[in-house]
Amino acid sequence: MKPFAQFFANITKTVSASGVQFALTLCTTPIMTRLFEPAAYAMFGIVNTAAVVMVGIGLLSLPNAYCAEKDAATRLQMARAMLVLLAGLILLATLGAALLGSTGNAAIGVSISSTTLVLLPVLVCTYGLRQIFMNMAIQRANFTRLSLAQIVEPTCSRGGSIVLGAGFGGHAAFILFSVAIGHLSAISILKKTRPAQLLANLPLAHYLADTRLVLRRFSDFVFYNTVAQQAQPAVMLAMQAGIAAFFSAHLAGEYVLATSILTLPATMVALATAPVVYHHFIDTETQAPTRLSRHYAKITALYLLAGTCLLAPLYFFGGPLFTFAFGKMWQHAGMIAGTLSLAYIGVFAVTGVQSILMVTRRLKLQFVLEFTTNLMLVIGAFFCFKNLAFDEAIFYLSLIWLFRSTVILCACFYAATAHPRRALLETA
Repeated sequence: MKPFAQFFANITKTVSASGVQFALTLCTTPIMTRLFEPAAYAMFGIVNTAAVVMVGIGLLSLPNAYCAEKDAATRLQMARAMLVLLAGLILLATLGAALLGSTGNAAIGVSISSTTLVLLPVLVCTYGLRQIFMNMAIQRANFTRLSLAQIVEPTCSRGGSIVLGAGFGGHAAFILFSVAIGHLSAISILKKTRPAQLLANLPLAHYLADTRLVLRRFSDFVFYNTVAQQAQPAVMLAMQAGIAAFFSAHLAGEYVLATSILTLPATMVALATAPVVYHHFIDTETQAPTRLSRHYAKITALYLLAGTCLLAPLYFFGGPLFTFAFGKMWQHAGMIAGTLSLAYIGVFAVTGVQSILMVTRRLKLQFVLEFTTNLMLVIGAFFCFKNLAFDEAIFYLSLIWLFRSTVILCACFYAATAHPRRALLETA
């Protein structure tokens, strides 16, 4: 099968799985918004995002590097290093949760219960293992197993949230516990893609030695890519905590629901197809680097078109749609989603194609872009939250976000056109 035909075959698998995932989310979210109040969504959003940020930073982007590594022995060392780092992260999350539980956490504007905090290290463990095994599946191009995991995970997490919420009350801990169950279901499917010798009966010193070797070898990738990849989730966590601190937990909960609906297309389509796009970019860069910019332009145009079609209804009818789907209590969340929808078209496209910067080894460029644009977002958010009314602040933040996505897409196109291997081949 030709590379581009194989690319579309893999895309079909992941998009089909994403369609099922999208339908599950749309069917279950109206039930969940009637079981859980905005304050519970705020607590869920803050703790869940904290786990995502901790795993993203703590694994030092090694899962991404694993996908592109061609040497099997090096991949085995990287896999062992990731397990060592994850063990350290779980310990750190446990200490952090204990510290927050003992000293209080009202500074972020919403009091997070001890029951909810206990689940932070659990989420770090399950989410970390899910990320590791997911990238192992991507490296093997096992998109069938990856697609199955994308269906089973939300089925378990959403179903669990509804059962627990209906049976025992609308506590944020029930959502978080169900999310962890969803991670475990995905892990059970993806774990068969791991290297055969990953869990060999070796002394701890051997695992630590592998970790040191990997970190030394991939030091540039670890530093630049980790900051670049995790800056955005860290900003999202800051946004949620900032809204809770400057305004109220109720508005923070509305913001969490609005952004979760807006990120559905990114999660279900862009993020689901991003591994296929990443794998395709790697193959194109290896076999035909002169075509890399053309493929990037085509794929970006498709993402922008798809994002516009998916998010346009929220721009025009956000408030009424949320009222109909989630209840009158969530009408304002629909208005927030409508304000942010244009910005999220750019986020949708960036999610799908930003891996071109890793493929073309533009790690420093990616680092500078993510650091500066996200710093701009944080400074803008602080100024807006401090000086403006909530709705006005969200409007100006959406403009900053749209500008950020435009800059990154242009930089990605530059990376594809100015790739050193392309220039070398054209000169020859």
